[in-house]
Amino acid sequence: MNMSIGPFNLIFLAIVSAVVYIAGFYCVFKNKLGPVGILTVLLFPLVGSLVILLYSLTRKESSIKK
Repeated sequence: MNMSIGPFNLIFLAIVSAVVYIAGFYCVFKNKLGPVGILTVLLFPLVGSLVILLYSLTRKESSIKK
């Protein structure tokens, strides 16, 4: 059983990581999360970006009125 990591796997991982990182920064600036959001993305690039994305997707919109 060959479980080696090839160049295509590394390229795919790098592209996915870059997309998640960019999306995390986009959500930080779009939602104006401040320095805590920026530090989260900078100090923990992949996990921090995923946390920011999940926070942005699950947060309640207060501007929607019934």
